[in-house]
Amino acid sequence: MSVSAGELDVERPGANANVATSFTYNGDGTMATVVKTYDDGATTFTWTRTYTYAAGVLTNISLWVRS
Repeated sequence: MSVSAGELDVERPGANANVATSFTYNGDGTMATVVKTYDDGATTFTWTRTYTYAAGVLTNISLWVRS
């Protein structure tokens, strides 16, 4: 099941120290995804935001999707 969100509460500075952020990149060096993983001590949540390009120009940034 996936859940989409526009903004994440874990994005606020100081919101939670248990958030790890990682990035993936396309072959041309543009950012493909941002992945935020949050562990509340009982459950691990993973949120992904995907970046889409056309001819090297950013055309879309997805909502955050929880997986």
